[in-house]
Amino acid sequence: AVCKKHGCTVNDVLMAAMTGALRRYGAEVRGDPNLLSDDTELEFKSMVMIGLPRPIDDNDMMSALANNILFASVPLPIDEPTAHGRLLRTMEAFSNLKSKPYMAGLSCLTDLLKGILPQSVLRKAASETFSKHSLLVTNVPGPTVPMTFPKEGGEVMGEVHMVFPNVMPQVSLITYNGFVYGNMVADPQLFPDLPKLGDLWVRAFEELAQAPTGEE
Repeated sequence: AVCKKHGCTVNDVLMAAMTGALRRYGAEVRGDPNLLSDDTELEFKSMVMIGLPRPIDDNDMMSALANNILFASVPLPIDEPTAHGRLLRTMEAFSNLKSKPYMAGLSCLTDLLKGILPQSVLRKAASETFSKHSLLVTNVPGPTVPMTFPKEGGEVMGEVHMVFPNVMPQVSLITYNGFVYGNMVADPQLFPDLPKLGDLWVRAFEELAQAPTGEE
């Protein structure tokens, strides 16, 4: 409903709603003064995992099972007070990831640096880069119809979840059979009430569905 109303993608909606939920969680649960104000500019960035095409070699089919992942940095508008404003800024932030020239350039630059820099330098650069981000998000489109596992004589899978422990808060989203399943693995001291965050995430979708399409 939100995609149809605002002319955006499912990914735009998921990320805008998540950002809105985190903003409200920080204000209501954590009492963060920066999020209680509507005029404070904040830097809030997420690492997003991008699955690139995998080359298929007929002589080595196993090679196609390996992931080809690119990490991209995306600013999220956690300082935006309105649902519609967050959606517009999220759409703008993700526009580069939908550009083939941009993604090709990012991929080539990454491969170039990996090929010429020592491992020690790459590890230090990766550590410093990740430390400047607040989240790592994995967003995977899944089957649109129910699956049976195993295929012969198995049971229909009711839900599908991804759970990845990581060095930073990890948000994993997957669509399956008309539903969106999401979870977060994070430090309980940062997120002492994760069910509350889930409730706020659902509320953020409702706010986006009710938000006017013009200026608020």
